[in-house]
Amino acid sequence: MLSEKISPDRKNLFDTAKNNFENIIKNKKIIMYGVGAIGATLFNNDIIPDIVIDEKFKSGEKYKNILCSSIEDITLIENKSDYIVIIAIRSKHVCENIFIRLTQLGFHCIEAIEFYESFSPFTSPEVKNDGFDYYIKNKDKILEAQKLFKDNLSLEIYEKFVSTHLERKFIEIPCNNIIYQYFDTPLNKGYNRVINCGSFDGDTIKKLNSIYGKIKAIACFEPDLKNYNLLLNYLTTHHDDIADEIITFPCGVYGENIKLNFSSEITTSSAITDKGNEIIQCIKLDNSLLGFNPSHIIMDIEGAELGALKGSENILKKDKPDLAICVYHLPNHIWDIPLYLNSLNLDYTFYLRNYTGYIYETVLYATV
Repeated sequence: MLSEKISPDRKNLFDTAKNNFENIIKNKKIIMYGVGAIGATLFNNDIIPDIVIDEKFKSGEKYKNILCSSIEDITLIENKSDYIVIIAIRSKHVCENIFIRLTQLGFHCIEAIEFYESFSPFTSPEVKNDGFDYYIKNKDKILEAQKLFKDNLSLEIYEKFVSTHLERKFIEIPCNNIIYQYFDTPLNKGYNRVINCGSFDGDTIKKLNSIYGKIKAIACFEPDLKNYNLLLNYLTTHHDDIADEIITFPCGVYGENIKLNFSSEITTSSAITDKGNEIIQCIKLDNSLLGFNPSHIIMDIEGAELGALKGSENILKKDKPDLAICVYHLPNHIWDIPLYLNSLNLDYTFYLRNYTGYIYETVLYATV
């Protein structure tokens, strides 16, 4: 029961929670498999490997002055017991396959995702400052939002997601096949007119197209110019098969029209941040898509979702579109976003679904 876990007598458990990640890798040479979002997180926690393996790099190249290798190359290592392989991949299925393969080759492997350090990007300054007191302060909201979910799967995902942060340890979450992410659960408005916030290189549109075929209209927002150019290339090449009308914006979606600092160092996790290496234009959906009348809105915008929804309030009230909103980028989003949407009194029904088995890729669905 969440109500029992959010109590002052659990504070000591939160404060002393520390897995044995550092003890496991102590005195070992490190091979890091994967240098995407999780790998970058480990780097930020001063976990620096001796060898990197990632499909983005050819053997012999360097990443942050670290030698890149391949599985074939590391099989030639003689003293495998001197090494530990940290598998820094989000997908549970992919992790397991790599784990089995490298273990059979004689390496000691661990999956980074099973250690709370891997989730550290998905916290907030408030949690860092207040610790467990943050959750005690928000207890009423956490329990109030829980009541909005009626189906058992959503309730189980909600409790295990929140418990991961409360207990600061890996807790496996029931997950669906990632192919259905953003297009899951009983949604009622259909996919004829879609707004895709955080379009990346078109990966979500490809998924939509493969499942539902050509639609009427789609509007895409992607502020990272590298990703945006990849998106344009895909849309231009396949325009006739995707939608009758395609609109693109090289902008972020936010709660106001404003220029903000933006980090594009990890292309799959580019985000608005005060420490960003670029400046991007952000816009409100209410100001950018007049008369678009969406049937479905997707948001995966690395923590800007709540503000972006507030900047879409007129659209939400007018069109009541189905929603697929990522709620894992900050701990409070899993309760604050459904509470905000419910406060609009639009009669939304809410569902939660997960697509990794971890807190990554947890999506809130709302449908009228």
